[in-house]
Amino acid sequence: MPQQDEELRAQGVALIAGSVTDLAGVTRAKYVPVRRLRAFETVGDGRIPLVERVLR
Repeated sequence: MPQQDEELRAQGVALIAGSVTDLAGVTRAKYVPVRRLRAFETVGDGRIPLVERVLR
């Protein structure tokens, strides 16, 4: 993952977006800096655990 972070930064990427569409059809998104990509991938984006389980 650190290599991927470096590659993204070298390409000028500053933010990573994660999105989910809920059961009502509402799309929600969160953005994180590239330096937080590993945490965003492993820990998640801060949604409550129930939502995390349902959406995976």
